Amino acid sequence: MKLLIVTVRDEIRRSIERIAITEDAEIVRYRSGEKALDNLEEIEPDAVFLSDRDFPGYGQRFADRIRNAETLANAAFVVLTAGPMTAEGEPGNRPSGATLVLHEDLDRESDVDRVEAMLRRLRRSHSSKHRSRISPSPQERIGFLFVHPSNATLVTGVVGDISGGGLRFRPFRTELLHGLSVAMTLEGCLLRIGDEIVRCSCRISAVSRELHLSFDKLDGDERGLLLSYLASHPE
Repeated sequence: MKLLIVTVRDEIRRSIERIAITEDAEIVRYRSGEKALDNLEEIEPDAVFLSDRDFPGYGQRFADRIRNAETLANAAFVVLTAGPMTAEGEPGNRPSGATLVLHEDLDRESDVDRVEAMLRRLRRSHSSKHRSRISPSPQERIGFLFVHPSNATLVTGVVGDISGGGLRFRPFRTELLHGLSVAMTLEGCLLRIGDEIVRCSCRISAVSRELHLSFDKLDGDERGLLLSYLASHPE
């Protein structure tokens, strides 16, 4: 698991390292907000921690970049702020799309608990994703297609990679993705798993020239079929 910390102050990094040490996470630290933004997709972190005091006004820029990047669809974004707190003890300024907004001191037990819980979820997601994901070759007989919900056009293409939780899909004609957006659900998709074809619904987690999709409805037996197929065809 990889964590990106964007701050100019060493004490911020040390505070996060103390919390993350049990997760054995790789720490990447940037002292420049612009360089961190430029390299987000190359770094591909599981979580980004941004010091709002060191980089005021960058919170929404990071949130937008993370939520719109294909490879960061499941990344967490944590803003560490020195700003004023509300009457309930929460920071008053929360960028849209932030996973957590916490005081930069990280000295409240409840804040530490929230970060630890988030890291545990990320660890489980990271381990699951890398344990049972394949990039299928034509011989592995994995296929996918769906009907565009707005114009009823059949969209075909290639599965870039697939796991028990979802897949990455590259259409043969990228212009057919026009009108699709994040959080939209595609109903009645057809997924080929070896010699079997199953019907499923998928939720869009990222879209540009390809789609990142998570399975929204995939029946237990059919999900089991997929997991068994993935286990017998390791990456």
